[in-house]
Amino acid sequence: MKKGLNPPYIFGCPVIGPSHSRLGIPCQDACAYDVFEDVGLIAVADGLGSASRSDIGSRQAVTAAIETAKMLLKKDGNGDRSLAELVKGMLYFAREQVEEAAKREGCELRDLATTLITAAFDGSSVSIAHIGDGAVVAKTGRGLLLASTPEESEYANEVVPLTSSTWNEHLYVRSIEDVSLLAIFTDGCQKAALKKSPQGYEPFDGFFFPIFSYAKEIEDIKNANGEIEALLSSGKINEHSDDDKTLVIAVLKMRDNPANEHINSI
Repeated sequence: MKKGLNPPYIFGCPVIGPSHSRLGIPCQDACAYDVFEDVGLIAVADGLGSASRSDIGSRQAVTAAIETAKMLLKKDGNGDRSLAELVKGMLYFAREQVEEAAKREGCELRDLATTLITAAFDGSSVSIAHIGDGAVVAKTGRGLLLASTPEESEYANEVVPLTSSTWNEHLYVRSIEDVSLLAIFTDGCQKAALKKSPQGYEPFDGFFFPIFSYAKEIEDIKNANGEIEALLSSGKINEHSDDDKTLVIAVLKMRDNPANEHINSI
């Protein structure tokens, strides 16, 4: 009998987009994650295509976010911890470290422009901090929930990055309960993962049901990352966008799917 991993666990990766491969541009997406002292930690970033060194900015942001979360959790010890404060701290410290990276690189801060989504979970409780585009979808007892949406802008392809002077005015923070699975992704996945309705964006069942079903059955994180890489590099996904793509999945707890959610894995 096949036996999967015991939650909580996290997997996923960034994949360079076809347009960047053709032009010799490095992947500007980045992600980092860990389960530390029973708290799941995730950071996903998308460097802006208009910024000359945004690949450095995105990598610096996710690394700093995870490291500061571990530092804060160590400092907290066994005391009460607020997940909402933790994810905000991850984002604020990431901003500081991107500023330091600009000094080291001898460039302007705007050259490292990047979005950033941070998430932390403890049991089935999740908090999210979000600046810029990309999105978060959660599987709860009530079904799929768009937990954090891409920031709406007056102009197409315009986004407020972590490096903006007004970034904290655009910071979105949300906490949710009863979460069994979580997906965080950059805007390269958006057209495949979300659908537009009169009410706004909604998670696309045909994308998330098979991925979440697969996530609960994996036996090896490395192999699962390979599967996600293959999915994001596929023609089916790239027909929606030739940009870089990142998808990170967290399994917080197991939950039996209703019969109508039984769809073949990816």
